[in-house]
Amino acid sequence: MSETYKPTIVYFDDALTQYHNPTETGYSESFEERTLNYLQKELGERHAIMGIDNAIEALQWLYTTDPTTVDLIICDHNLWWTIPGDSQSYRYGNEWMQWVFWRQKGYINTPVIIYTDDPLNAKVQWTYGSRISLDKGDIRLFNTIVAKVPGSEITLLEEIKKQIQIP
Repeated sequence: MSETYKPTIVYFDDALTQYHNPTETGYSESFEERTLNYLQKELGERHAIMGIDNAIEALQWLYTTDPTTVDLIICDHNLWWTIPGDSQSYRYGNEWMQWVFWRQKGYINTPVIIYTDDPLNAKVQWTYGSRISLDKGDIRLFNTIVAKVPGSEITLLEEIKKQIQIP
């Protein structure tokens, strides 16, 4: 990597802003917002890290971004979709990632970290549904799972460093 290259890390989690309004009295950051802020601070100017809180917005971002410029995806186990003209419907993150990879095959080699408050269920859901057939055969949809617990942002940071091989 050149000195000016900034690895791009994208964190998809509907809890980043879905339940919290900073303008409300008594507002406090969600666990996910604190994690994103921590990662942005720790990775700083060396990396571009962004949080996207809506699956549809994330899809728009993914389809307008060159897949080769995304170095790592962090995805919540559960994502809520807002379908235009319909009520919200629940989807597992693995179903969403399968859909993304099926439609935008350039992402198939991008490492994925599942960041969840339910690691056991995530492992079952993502492992069961994580093999999809593409022209080149089956791929795994995720590389590892990190549990959302107090202090886990440090574990997540270490896993990020491992996945994209940074000191």
